[in-house]
Amino acid sequence: RERAMEDLHGVYGGSGRRRNDETQEEEEAQESTTTMTDEETERALHEMDELLQRDTNYAYQLAQQQSPKYVQDRNFRLSFLRSSTTVSGTAATTQQAVKKVLGYFDVKLRLFGSDALCRDITLADLDDDVM
Repeated sequence: RERAMEDLHGVYGGSGRRRNDETQEEEEAQESTTTMTDEETERALHEMDELLQRDTNYAYQLAQQQSPKYVQDRNFRLSFLRSSTTVSGTAATTQQAVKKVLGYFDVKLRLFGSDALCRDITLADLDDDVM
C-alpha cells in the first residue's frame, strides 16, 4: 500500500525525491525546448490568423460572423497555440493549433448548437442526462 501511495505522489522512501530522479536542471532544459519566444509566438499567432481566414470550416465561419471579438481574442488563440507547442517547430505547431481551433468550434456547434458557439459553456447548457 505504501508503494502505491508513493507512486501516486511521485516520491519514494520518504525522501520526497521524485521517483524518476529528474533534476531541476533537466526539467528546466526540457521546458525551455517546448517554450516559444515572444517573437516566435507573435509569428505563430499571425500565421494562425492567416490560416484561419482562408479556412472554409462552417462552424468557424459561423462563430466568426457571430462574434469576431470572441474568435479573434489573443488569449483564446494562445491557449490553442500553447497546447500545441512542441519541439517540432513553429510551422507544425501552428498547423496543429489551427486544427484544434477548428475542431473546437465543430464539436461545440454539434454538442451545444449555434447559440453557445461564442460563449463559455455552463452547467445550464447541459441536459439532465449528461449531469
